[in-house]
Amino acid sequence: EPPKKSKGKAKKRPKSSGGGLEPADLGEGAKDLEVLLLGRSCKILVHEIGHLLGVDHCVHFRCVMNGSGHLAEDFRQPAHMCPVDLRKLKVLTGANLPARYEVLLAFYQREKMVEEAAWVERRLSWIG
Repeated sequence: EPPKKSKGKAKKRPKSSGGGLEPADLGEGAKDLEVLLLGRSCKILVHEIGHLLGVDHCVHFRCVMNGSGHLAEDFRQPAHMCPVDLRKLKVLTGANLPARYEVLLAFYQREKMVEEAAWVERRLSWIG
């Protein structure tokens, strides 16, 4: 059965660049939003690439490989792998973990991701 046509006049939507909210609309908060979106995007990418490499959801520690069922869990999820999943990454890829952390630190500093950079700095000082 074909969809029913609505009765009444359709309202015109305001023209935009297609995305609705523009960074300029946020004023001073635009940079914070950019950092938040970049951080979330990185976590999602790391999580999904972990799956591509064969790493399942983590049940050992709070970790980027934890499963999340809703947005609140997603925001609580850390940006980094736990020791168990880091070991899996090293076995699967041969990754040099200290070198990986150095590259991550440079990225986080360049992108003004302060909390993540501080975490990596602590990790680097711990592993020596």
